[in-house]
Amino acid sequence: MATQIYSSGWKVSEESPPSQVYTLPQGYVNEILDECNLQISIASGFLKEILDTEHSSHNKEVVLPIISELMWVNYSIKHKLNVEISTPAYAKNEITQEDDHIFTERSITDLQNLLITRYMAVDDLNRFSCSIGLH
Repeated sequence: MATQIYSSGWKVSEESPPSQVYTLPQGYVNEILDECNLQISIASGFLKEILDTEHSSHNKEVVLPIISELMWVNYSIKHKLNVEISTPAYAKNEITQEDDHIFTERSITDLQNLLITRYMAVDDLNRFSCSIGLH
C-alpha cells in the first residue's frame, strides 16, 4: 500500500476503495437492449430520410450530429451490456425470486452515463421537432 505523508502528519492512501457490485433485473436489461435496437432502427431511417431529401424541413447541420450521437450511444449501450452479460453473473432477487445480472460499479457508472447521454440526445431532437418514438 502506497501512502503519502504531508507536513501536517496526515497520511493519504493512494489505494482506491474496493468496488461495489450492483444488480439489474434480466427483464430491465432486455428492455434497455430492445430500446437500443428500436432507436437505432428509427434513427437509421430518419438519417436516410434527411440525407435523401433535397429540401428537408430540418436544419441538417444541427440534426445530423445529434442523430449520429444517438446512434453511437445506442450502439455503445448495446456493446457495454453485451460484454457484461456474455459471461453472466447472477444473484437471486429475494423479492421477485428471479435472477438479476451482477454488474461492477464501473459498469453501472458507464451505463448510467450512456443512458443520460441518450436521454439528452433524444431531448435535443425533440426540441427540433424530430421524434425518435414510434408513431
